[in-house]
Amino acid sequence: MQIYRSFYDPEFMKIYFQNMSREWNDYDDFMRKYSRGVSIDEWTKSVVTGGYFEGIGVLLEEELLDITKVEKLMGSIIINYWEKIQPLIYEMREKWKNPLVWLYFENLYNAIIEARGGVIKTS
Repeated sequence: MQIYRSFYDPEFMKIYFQNMSREWNDYDDFMRKYSRGVSIDEWTKSVVTGGYFEGIGVLLEEELLDITKVEKLMGSIIINYWEKIQPLIYEMREKWKNPLVWLYFENLYNAIIEARGGVIKTS
């Protein structure tokens, strides 16, 4: 359960909540505020959080994790984060001409929604 331990590491949670408190209007606004050219620290926070969930998605895809456990342990946080960044990620995919940007994170989100019977329960 190293994944679970890492998930509730105080530093990871701090970064997660900082990311959740960010505000932007669209891709260009996000990049003006948080890109690596503006602040490597802010960019790193984005990569750490999204990359962590992307990794969980890969492990799920490879059937190394059980979606039921993932959903119970961290489903609401994954749903909340994906729904915050989803429009941004779709714009990134388009602008970068890379449909694979955080694809496993999106698949993880979809698997959690499916595990919940298609119902979003975040509390």
